[in-house]
Amino acid sequence: MNQDTASGMLYMLLITLYTALGVIFIIFLCIAVLLCIGLFVVKAFGFYRIAQRKGIEHAWIAWIPFVQAYLYAKIIGEEIKIGTVKIPQFPWIYIAITYGSPIIAFVLNLIPFWGGLLALLLGPAIYAAGIYIMYRFFKIFEGDNAVVYTVICAIFPVVFPFMVLVLREKSFAVEPATAI
Repeated sequence: MNQDTASGMLYMLLITLYTALGVIFIIFLCIAVLLCIGLFVVKAFGFYRIAQRKGIEHAWIAWIPFVQAYLYAKIIGEEIKIGTVKIPQFPWIYIAITYGSPIIAFVLNLIPFWGGLLALLLGPAIYAAGIYIMYRFFKIFEGDNAVVYTVICAIFPVVFPFMVLVLREKSFAVEPATAI
């Protein structure tokens, strides 16, 4: 066997290996996309039904991906109370926090050192706020079990759409505006 044949065989082996890895990657990518679509549909159906039961006028917005966050906050309440502070127009504030935080982080990163440090702290703060909002959501339905459901969904976020689906027909335990 001469050197050209050996290098040609090695070249073909590498091409075959890279092709196989590419196909495996595409298969995993397709499975991930289908899983994400399925989880979205499950969560949208749950939010849609909960919004209908709460009498929210535009419950159909549960089926629009980014607008669904507004409905999530609207289900919790139009005005919420955290301690002694009342937050009016909560759904709009939630949208501003959810979709405005990446913009704020970008602007902070333009400031040398301190901006990057503040942007680094912004991520955990937004995550903690999201967990608190999730707690408020579960408090509407489960009352005493809200902490358990919140911890489960914070550790395993893939469970949240199924929790929403399960809660869609449960009775409301606490009025959202008075939940702590």
